[in-house]
Amino acid sequence: MKTIDQLWDHLEQDPDVLALKEKLSLLEAQIKAHTSDEVWQLLLQWEAEWAAYATLCAQRMYEWASQSSALEGQTNTETGE
Repeated sequence: MKTIDQLWDHLEQDPDVLALKEKLSLLEAQIKAHTSDEVWQLLLQWEAEWAAYATLCAQRMYEWASQSSALEGQTNTETGE
């Protein structure tokens, strides 16, 4: 998990990521100004679920890539390549 934390830290310093986060914050403020508290809470819940989804996908891709790399290394060792 340490590697994923390092990747997230690296992303937090990426100028493109920072610019997108700024746009999201501005949109969030605009949406909040035009919605009721109930709708706002639903939107926050929706946002949290999407964040959980994106995080889970990133974790699974990392796990699968790690497994794939380990299997490729094992195959190369077995075949002498």
